[in-house]
Amino acid sequence: MLLISCCTAMAGETTSIQIDGVAAYANGHTITFSDVIGASRELLQKVRERQDGEDVNSLYLKTLDDLINRKLIVDAYEDQKEIKIPDEMVTERVETVVREMFKDDRIAFLRALSQDGQSEAEWRTQIREQMVVGAMRNL
Repeated sequence: MLLISCCTAMAGETTSIQIDGVAAYANGHTITFSDVIGASRELLQKVRERQDGEDVNSLYLKTLDDLINRKLIVDAYEDQKEIKIPDEMVTERVETVVREMFKDDRIAFLRALSQDGQSEAEWRTQIREQMVVGAMRNL
């Protein structure tokens, strides 16, 4: 209920806005409204543009479902023994992103993280989770 009222409120259909709260629980992990909105730039843009609430709600629900699935996949990875993602692989991926997207400018990279409200450690965790999800889906 809070999920829909949050999205419809942001779409301009009501004056009360849910700032943040629990959107879902997945294997003991808490997924908040802000996690879902932050995970989808498209969702954030639609909310900012106050587009059709139905469209925003369906995108929100899809993003929430994706986040829940990611948490479940990461938990399954931690329970299995066949595949391991070493820290060196994560570091290599981080360096590749900094090189390709920021032309090896670490200051620009850190500035972009700051603008997104993320620390480097949080971003590295996201990179690791992306790698884990990719590896587990290819099993």
